[in-house]
Amino acid sequence: MNLNDLGEFGVIEKLRKKIRIKRKEVLLGIGDDAAVCRGSAGDYVYTTDTLIEKIHFQKELIPPFSLGWKACAVNLSDIAAMGARPLYLLISLSLSDKTRMSWVDDLYEGLLRLSSLHDTDIIGGDFTGTPGPAVIGITAVGRCKEGGAVLRMNTSPGELIGVTGTLGDSACGCAILLRDGKKRPQGLKEGDLLYLTERHMKPEPRVAEGAALGEEGLCSSMIDISDGLVKSLFLLNKEGCGALINEEALPLSESLRNFTSSRKMSFSSPALYGGEDYELLFSFPKDKLGRIESVFGELGTRFTVIGEVTDKRGVLLRENGGEIKSLKEGGYDHFRKE
Repeated sequence: MNLNDLGEFGVIEKLRKKIRIKRKEVLLGIGDDAAVCRGSAGDYVYTTDTLIEKIHFQKELIPPFSLGWKACAVNLSDIAAMGARPLYLLISLSLSDKTRMSWVDDLYEGLLRLSSLHDTDIIGGDFTGTPGPAVIGITAVGRCKEGGAVLRMNTSPGELIGVTGTLGDSACGCAILLRDGKKRPQGLKEGDLLYLTERHMKPEPRVAEGAALGEEGLCSSMIDISDGLVKSLFLLNKEGCGALINEEALPLSESLRNFTSSRKMSFSSPALYGGEDYELLFSFPKDKLGRIESVFGELGTRFTVIGEVTDKRGVLLRENGGEIKSLKEGGYDHFRKE
């Protein structure tokens, strides 16, 4: 059996079953956006993410400042998805000895800029040489109140499903960079090009939003959208639960609409299956809706109810015409390429 027979999450599940946690302070191990451990000042959450050249980024398409920002953002987003606030980062870099020091300086400027915006300290890491592609690995540590971590797979039928921001922008920005480079696609305004590519290269982790949801106990289950909305919905819901999503409720930017129109694509396709938006997706009881709207209003964050949790596994889409169809899981998988 090869890794592509199992897929990314199948591999993770197989490894999870082999691991036995011995320390009683470990509240949650493998299987969520972060691990959770009990500490003297609350619960601590731990996560790690790796960006590899030619898989997650291409040096010629993303400035090092933006790459540093993004590498930081994907880790802070995992902390946010646990309802915690970030504290520390450890940075590991594997680079060719031909890498220019100015590139490393700019990379760290991006890391430092975003981490400082969220009061997060870089406290160490590792630096190694490699003859292969560049690798950026980051471990992030955050903290929430005792028992306050928000987990995946804690949904209940009838709960509402909400999402921050807009969806699909990053996938469109990635398509522009990969297929069009710096040139503006025909029919797309310069402002749209800049907005979509920035959404891909410099995502905004929803740190304050995730912490607010966690600290006030406003949501039951939460995940950040890294591999696409549909895949995230499958991961969000516990066994026996699913989701019914309304197509007309999907929050789409005007720039995405302009881009998909210029390509004669469906508006909803990148929103459903495009990854790397790093928005928060969460379920919550209906009686929490008013408070959530108030909190996000104070933060100035767009928030949309896109559907509800159902009592059957799977993800259903109610199309604009009213027809309901079942959606395949889709999304990015490191080992399955079909």
